[in-house]
Amino acid sequence: MKNYEALYILDTKGKDDTVPDIADKISGEIKGLGGSVQGVQKLDRRKFERGHYGFDSGFYINILFSAPATVIEPLRTKLTLFPEVFRQMYLQVKSDKKAARPVKPKKAKADASA
Repeated sequence: MKNYEALYILDTKGKDDTVPDIADKISGEIKGLGGSVQGVQKLDRRKFERGHYGFDSGFYINILFSAPATVIEPLRTKLTLFPEVFRQMYLQVKSDKKAARPVKPKKAKADASA
């Protein structure tokens, strides 16, 4: 199992009260493919710099989950069929054990020619 962070831009057609329902549907799809959801962050509606396909803003949500590496492509394909999901992006999150280890700087060698 690998840890992932997914960012979704939702086209809610101005109905921000439907965002929890859409987040639950996306979480259900992740669980249905064998993943487990650690958390859902509902960010906020943000305006796009340039209008896309007739609308100028989207609601952003961030989902943290664990899943096998083979789940990402089927999940991306399935969520492409959801009309509410405008954009989706997945990042693999490195485990905390590796990130917590401090990196020791290399010692500079003294120049013996001086």
